[in-house]
Amino acid sequence: TIPSLIIVKMILEGFFLFKVSVFMGQKFSIPAFLLLQIVYPVYVVVVGILSNVLRVSWKDRLIN
Repeated sequence: TIPSLIIVKMILEGFFLFKVSVFMGQKFSIPAFLLLQIVYPVYVVVVGILSNVLRVSWKDRLIN
């Protein structure tokens, strides 16, 4: 089911990011990780929708 897949995803991402943070000498923040698990999917959907609606100009060129 979908909730179990989300839990497996969170566990695997958390394990990977913890290992990377240890390797890089950074502190792994569990509260920040959990918050971003909620915020990131919303961010991706909003940016995906807006990228199809808004026109962007970069270096005086219109990007469709």
